[in-house]
Amino acid sequence: MPKLQKADNEVIFEVRVEVRAGRSEIVGVQEDVLKIRINAPPAKGKANKVMVHFLARKLGVKNSGVEIILPYVLIPTPAYNEECPDIEHPSPQLI
Repeated sequence: MPKLQKADNEVIFEVRVEVRAGRSEIVGVQEDVLKIRINAPPAKGKANKVMVHFLARKLGVKNSGVEIILPYVLIPTPAYNEECPDIEHPSPQLI
């Protein structure tokens, strides 16, 4: 499970991202870090935009509810609530 941290009004977790993947997907968790593959090049912030959209869709929040400051992802706690998928114990649908 990724290590979740609460800071102020945000939930923060660390990610490792592989860009130019065949498809965007959550690979799993390794050493408390969420591993993600993104189907976008790293040029001009495109991979970051795709990752924001991908994570927002997976977590059930708006794109504006996901902020990336690599290697961390920040999600405001009002956006991350009981209705969001449990990223500590991801279901097959989340992965």
